[in-house]
This record gives sequence, structure tokens and C-alpha cells, in this order.
Amino acid sequence: MTRSKELPETSSETSSESLSDAELAQQPIAYWTHVAHTEVLAFIRGELAQLGLSQPQYWTLRHLSVNDLSEDGAGRTVEELTGAMRDYLAPQDDLVPDTEDLVVRRFLSRDDTGRLTITEAGEAAHARIKGHVPALRARIHAGIDDTDYATTVKVLRRMMRNVGSGRERGVTGSGASRWPGALVASGVGAAFAKVGAGGPAVKGAPASRRLRRLRFA
Repeated sequence: MTRSKELPETSSETSSESLSDAELAQQPIAYWTHVAHTEVLAFIRGELAQLGLSQPQYWTLRHLSVNDLSEDGAGRTVEELTGAMRDYLAPQDDLVPDTEDLVVRRFLSRDDTGRLTITEAGEAAHARIKGHVPALRARIHAGIDDTDYATTVKVLRRMMRNVGSGRERGVTGSGASRWPGALVASGVGAAFAKVGAGGPAVKGAPASRRLRRLRFA
């Protein structure tokens, strides 16, 4: 039985590249942004796991490192870290066991108040993972030139405006390319289906600033 081309086609079936432009224009955007987000995020998390960290653990090191997102190197509690990452943590993510593992591995130290601080070993792990980011991002963006990518982002932002999204305003300038959850640029689908996509939360900062401070893909 032949499947109608009106239905979305997954990577396990006929490639969407076999469809004409007219057929692609009829494909449902919500489906493809969801699939892109799911598959790109799975790829990123799988690659990070092979490097020895979960994605939330890498985000934790980023938020605590003065060489990345921490402005003063001051420690944070698990609750504060969770709040800072609230816009891009997945439902299954739990920083309690993730940070406990980092403490056990001596990537983080914890004082009597529960405040976590990155250690020298943690900084080394952060630098090691960060060194792999360009190659991972290049793999996600392979075959996609900057013009096509920019056009895709513009289209998605316009769709967000069309449906009354207030989050589109936060995706400005270099912001979309600075989200940690998307090695992101994230597979555009990841950037807009998750942060939207809207951007990670840096406490007290407007959306545009939050996004400019973050870059993973």
C-alpha cells in the first residue's frame, strides 16, 4: 500500500528530499520542528554521553565556569541552577543526581549550605567538552549554507509572530546561535521547538540578552 505524500515522511521512510517544492510547501511545520528538535537533541545528548557527561551536566559546568556563563564564579545551589535552566531542561532531567555525580567525580565541590562550585577538574572537563562543540555543530549544519539557515530562521520567526508568540522577540541578532541546548543552532527545529525555543533563562536578564550569552551550536 502506497502512503499518501500528504502525510509527513520520517527518516525511516522516503526522504523528504524526494518531494517536490510544491509538496514540501504542504508539509506541516509543527511536525517537522518537533521531529528536528527531537532528533537533534538526541544526537547532541548521545554525543555528550560518549564524552562522559549528560547535557544537563555540561550546562551545569557552563553556568558555574567563569570561562563561560558565570560572571563572578560564585557557586549556586541546585535550585538556582534549575531556575537558570528552566526554559530548556527536558521533563526527565533532574539536576539533583546529575550534580551529585559531578561532586562524586570531583568536578564540583559543595559547601555546608549546598552551594556548588566548579573545581579545577570541572574546568578541565568543561574545556574538553567545549573543544568538541565546533565539530558537532558542523555535523548538524553539514550541507546547509548560512543563507539557507538564515532564511529558515526568518521563516520560523515569522510563523511565531503569526500565531502571536511573544517569544520571537527574544530570538534576535546572534541569539539563536547561542542557546546551550542546541549544538544548536541547533538544528533549527531544536531552537524553536524547545527554546522556541525562547531562550534559556539567565536570572534577571531579558530574553535577547539571555540568548546572546549562550552558544552550543
